[in-house]
Amino acid sequence: MPMPTDISTYLAQYAHELAERILKLYPPLHSVEDPVSPLLHRLLRKPFKAQAAAVMSIVKKFRESRGGSGVRSG
Repeated sequence: MPMPTDISTYLAQYAHELAERILKLYPPLHSVEDPVSPLLHRLLRKPFKAQAAAVMSIVKKFRESRGGSGVRSG
């Protein structure tokens, strides 16, 4: 296997390994299959599944980071 000479070649050559490593180190906080908060149903426009997953991930990360601060999150 030749040594990559630029970033696009490197990414094409090692994309699968990089993706596996990223998912192992940083697993998703919320999957599109996970249930979402009923509060999302109050929005004027129904978010796409990926948008709902992103919102729920942000909420989970916020709760996690504020967990030890003594501030109640809900």
